[in-house]
Amino acid sequence: MIAGGPVRAVITSAGIQNILTKSLGSTTAHNVVKATVDALLRLKRPERVARLRGKAVAEILGHDDKKAEAAPAAPAPVPE
Repeated sequence: MIAGGPVRAVITSAGIQNILTKSLGSTTAHNVVKATVDALLRLKRPERVARLRGKAVAEILGHDDKKAEAAPAAPAPVPE
């Protein structure tokens, strides 16, 4: 997690572990917290975005099934 001060507190409370944040404009803690909460409330689920755009969820999330099929997985090492 890369987030400073007030943003880190909000993000941690929300249970988010993998995030990079940047605050532009006001650095007042109260305003940064309000902006962070507002941004979290505006997030949309991938299924909704896919439906609105008329695409598959995999396209929205950036999953490339062709790459997964083309590159076979390496065999697991055998313990000795």
